[in-house]
Amino acid sequence: MIRAYTTKKGTGIAIYGDYTDLSLLHEVIHKIAMALDADNDSQSGKHQLLMNFAYEIRKAKEQARLIENFDINGEQVTLYGTQIVWPDILIFTNVLRQYTGYLAIDKLEQSMLYLLEYSIEKAMLQYDEVGAKDLKKLISTGLYINQPYIFQLYQYVHSDFTSQPPGKRRFRKLYGMLREYLSPFSDLNERIISDLEKSAQKLNCRVTDIEVGNSPNVEW
Repeated sequence: MIRAYTTKKGTGIAIYGDYTDLSLLHEVIHKIAMALDADNDSQSGKHQLLMNFAYEIRKAKEQARLIENFDINGEQVTLYGTQIVWPDILIFTNVLRQYTGYLAIDKLEQSMLYLLEYSIEKAMLQYDEVGAKDLKKLISTGLYINQPYIFQLYQYVHSDFTSQPPGKRRFRKLYGMLREYLSPFSDLNERIISDLEKSAQKLNCRVTDIEVGNSPNVEW
């Protein structure tokens, strides 16, 4: 069974499961990712996002990230996990849900996605009910991800969030931050896209080829 816990400093979520759980979760994420055309500008960013997510779940399955012992119903169980920053996991789940309706996802695969979403919401509420009140609405839906530069916008949000001092204050700002970065009607979104397009012209490349944002060391 997939389990999730907020990381020590509230920077993200730690997702745990046994080998079977993680294998199935990886399979469904990868299945949806591979249904997206990596060479199509309108889908390439979302393909990259899901491949990033699938990579982390695969690493967890391979015991290359977190290994913890849990007391489950009085029995010691070893589970494997990985840590994902809050804005990242919310964007990932929005992309997943956008495309499940277009694929032949069976009931078992659907159950894994529902369990993932349930676990995220539970961890969010346990960490901070005040911040989670609005933020939980963005689990799997509520974010405008259907834009060609979504991967670059995701990098900006990730960089901004992780560069701020950890704690509940930052967590409570995330709802507004995500809406501002990802809403096509916000001044920030418009300014970022304009800057990206200008940079692409100078570099003589596609916007989707640009890597943006800083990569600070994450304080989990």
